[in-house]
Amino acid sequence: MAFAKHWIDLFNDARLQFETAPLQSASTPACESCSNYAEVIEQWRSDGTTYESKPWKVLQVGVISAREAETQVALRISRPAEVITPSKGPAERNSSSRATYDATVRWSQGQWRMHELVIPE
Repeated sequence: MAFAKHWIDLFNDARLQFETAPLQSASTPACESCSNYAEVIEQWRSDGTTYESKPWKVLQVGVISAREAETQVALRISRPAEVITPSKGPAERNSSSRATYDATVRWSQGQWRMHELVIPE
């Protein structure tokens, strides 16, 4: 589903540019993972944290179920290595990885929006 890939592009922009408004407008208020990601990014911006990484890449999208106004998809994602450096304290380094996220997108307020994003453990 094209929207799910688009949402990941918005997520990448938010992480790399510290601008969350487009990500938030493409997410429903019920999407807890979406809100949590946006809050963390906003916190990074306000406390001077630096973030270094490359964009996530969607490797594969599989439709789990589709209804008129809601679609569930599995997103296979490649996450590059990242370095998160708070203004005070040591840097956090995360290795590159691949993971599958389950996502529910819903037609809401005249557009597709991320409604739920299940983060793999």
